[in-house]
Amino acid sequence: MEGIFESFLGGIARGVGYLIGEILFGFVFYYTGALIWKALTFGSFPKRLDQDPFDFPSGIFCTLFGLSLYIGGFVYWAINYG
Repeated sequence: MEGIFESFLGGIARGVGYLIGEILFGFVFYYTGALIWKALTFGSFPKRLDQDPFDFPSGIFCTLFGLSLYIGGFVYWAINYG
């Protein structure tokens, strides 16, 4: 019985890890950061948006930039409206 329970929890943990890693960081934060950064630099950075966000340094930068935009927006909302 413990083996079934442990494998079930392992599957849930892998699913949550996939949601956080691939969908949230690899899609939402990356494309938000890349599109805003592309608008701020008038299209010169990042060069390509179709690469894997975690394979090149500018992709990691765009992901962290997108994450900071969401955190900054949340902090702004919490200070002014919370």
